Amino acid sequence: MQLNDAISTDTATHLAGYTRPSLLVPRLAATDMAGIIKELSLLLHHEGCVPDMLQFYHAVLNREYLIPTAMEFGVAIPHARVDGPASVQFALGRCAPSVVWGSKGALEVEWVFLVAVPSTDAASYLHFLSGLAKFGRQADLRARAQAAGDPGSLYALLEEIRVRQA
Repeated sequence: MQLNDAISTDTATHLAGYTRPSLLVPRLAATDMAGIIKELSLLLHHEGCVPDMLQFYHAVLNREYLIPTAMEFGVAIPHARVDGPASVQFALGRCAPSVVWGSKGALEVEWVFLVAVPSTDAASYLHFLSGLAKFGRQADLRARAQAAGDPGSLYALLEEIRVRQA
């Protein structure tokens, strides 16, 4: 898959517009923060969303060590700005059981949205975050996501979550 042809989010109206089923993992194999970021980074790279997996992985991991992105509702949003992608793109994975995100005393997370943000595009990232906030605020959405046993079901759920438009 060619970089920049991976996902077109110019007119994304729902959270699914920033990903595809092949980037959704109903049950991650990794059981710690570094492993999860690596697992999802490999997916983004394999799908043509990030040109240099190692550079992206290190940027995300370094940022997480400085400022963990775990939220109280069990979601982490590790991210990094990268050259290459034309739009915001993410991989999503579920940690079952939940994992402590970061150092001791940190929050536990069940869902990890690993986001590649184009170095020149802040507006799309804000639109993406508006949809992600809905996922975090609505316990029923998270419960339905837990019940989704395959990437297609997760994707269908993400299609229901609207994002703010300019």
